[in-house]
Amino acid sequence: MLLTDWLIKKYGIISFDIFDTLILRNVERPKDLFYLVEKQVPDKRVVGFHDKRISAEKIARRKLGTKEININDIYNYLDIDDIVLKEKLKSKEIELELSSCSANPKIKEFFERAICNGNEVIIISDMYLPKEVIEAMLKRCGISGYKKLYVSNSYNANKMTGKLFEIAISELGISKKNIVHIGDSIKADFLGANKAGIKAVLVHRKNRFRRFI
Repeated sequence: MLLTDWLIKKYGIISFDIFDTLILRNVERPKDLFYLVEKQVPDKRVVGFHDKRISAEKIARRKLGTKEININDIYNYLDIDDIVLKEKLKSKEIELELSSCSANPKIKEFFERAICNGNEVIIISDMYLPKEVIEAMLKRCGISGYKKLYVSNSYNANKMTGKLFEIAISELGISKKNIVHIGDSIKADFLGANKAGIKAVLVHRKNRFRRFI
């Protein structure tokens, strides 16, 4: 759907997703970043890191159940014994996340129009990265002026269930009729927002079909 000024006029509060909405990464798929980590940490024990990192995240999600995992949880299950090497890999992953991100021009333009119009703007993300890292990514991309950032692992709640939206609505004391959420994920952004009883607008996702298969 096109983002028009009609949304800015109709809704006093506008919520944005981050990844593949406000921010883009310079890789085909988010998981491709793990190949870069492997290349940039010269240690034979890092061979196969891409697959190990994906596996560690799956294990962490399975073992920790309903807990919203963070990057430390993932690396606790990484199949590498050396703690120092794990920390080095984790630091490199965060470094590459920061260096690979850039603002999505069209969404950022709409974001800035909403800010200039006086709308309250919030940002909501399902993500394992620490809040301070995501704040640094937003700053790097020139995205500022938002009222609050909600990250799933900080609240142990996610968008897909609708709970993270509900927390934001309750905390800010806002009416569900006065907020619209903008994001790229059908499950998390569109259906999740609908579960929370708020309007959602789905925007184009980079390589949606390729990532699906």
